[in-house]
Amino acid sequence: MTRITHALMKAIADLPVIDAHEHLWPEEYHLAHEQDVLTLLQYSLADLEVAGASPEEVRLLQSHREGPKASLEQRWGIFREYLPLIRDTAPIRALFIALRDLYGVRELDDATVHTASEKIRAARTPGLYDRVLKERCKITGVLNQNPDCRQSDGFLLPIRSLNETLGPLHSRAGIEALGEETGRPIANLDDAVASVSALFDRWQADGTIGVKRAGTALSDPSREEAAAALDKVLEAGEFTPSSLPLQHFLEHWCIEEAGKRDMPVSVHTGLWAGTWADIRRAHPENLIDIALKHRDTRFDVFHAGIPWVSTVGIMARQCPNLWLNLCWCHVISPVLSRRALSEWLDTVPVTKIIAWGGDYWMAVEKVYGHLVMARENIAEVLAERMDRGLCTETRAIEMARMMFHDNAQALYGLD
Repeated sequence: MTRITHALMKAIADLPVIDAHEHLWPEEYHLAHEQDVLTLLQYSLADLEVAGASPEEVRLLQSHREGPKASLEQRWGIFREYLPLIRDTAPIRALFIALRDLYGVRELDDATVHTASEKIRAARTPGLYDRVLKERCKITGVLNQNPDCRQSDGFLLPIRSLNETLGPLHSRAGIEALGEETGRPIANLDDAVASVSALFDRWQADGTIGVKRAGTALSDPSREEAAAALDKVLEAGEFTPSSLPLQHFLEHWCIEEAGKRDMPVSVHTGLWAGTWADIRRAHPENLIDIALKHRDTRFDVFHAGIPWVSTVGIMARQCPNLWLNLCWCHVISPVLSRRALSEWLDTVPVTKIIAWGGDYWMAVEKVYGHLVMARENIAEVLAERMDRGLCTETRAIEMARMMFHDNAQALYGLD
């Protein structure tokens, strides 16, 4: 690390941060369920499978809301075998940074796996989020895609999933459930639109600041095609492929409505979590027709479109309603993240770039580890620009503050 990079990292570490994407569960979950060092693996589980772990081994290492599926000793026996194979990957790096800085554990072995786990359990007391996120990370707000997780102080800010909302509309039961939820029975397309509009009213009243879609291709059916699809679904009752015009019509309606309500639409692009997924389904080019159609809606392009980082940069140069978000990216590939940022700073105004979001569910400590990696990446890119005479140190710190805080604050209209 160069002297300039080190100095920038120290300056950036003092800046306020908006965490531009998480899936965090309520703090009460962490306090009520069993946690240890191996419940923090998350993205490393995919690396284990790529390294040769069997589906059964990965299943035993997974930890969801119900907690671990096996004892720490049994899970460590599995993980210990594959740790040397994944030790150099970016996802596990965030874990080791967190263990080092938060708990004083520098390596995992037969002894320290228990020491680390004991320290993690001891930290599961009220105020965990404040201590890790606010105090250690200097985070002022979290854009959180988990509607069950809010705090009265407005720290965790809800983002709603359009796919989870509209996906059940492939069946009559799903349509009826939406009508019951909003108190508006659905018999035709006008009813469906009114019901979704009522959801938007409720979301905004609950403090929702944006919506999210998956980034798959979206057709553009006519109102007549959507109405006919709704009739077919109500008639068939069970799943029918003919429901797609209905879902796609309503998704376009939601995107347009989000623009009218000044709610950004975040879009997953590029790599999917896990394994055996077709990354082409989330190619950022799927967003071009949508962005051109909905010019008054602002889109937050998640994950830098990895591996298509150059493509999304040019898209944002072409479409003024696109913002570029490096959430999740620094634990996918620090090299690709630095390349993306370096290219983007030449391509779009710095005000259109968001530096970081952790993208974790339960691993709150790894939010910290990921942020350390992000700060290092941003510092290296900005130091390189300083070395080339493209900016001063003062300007570099100003750009870092915009990317880590001000740009997300402006995009989402945060106080």
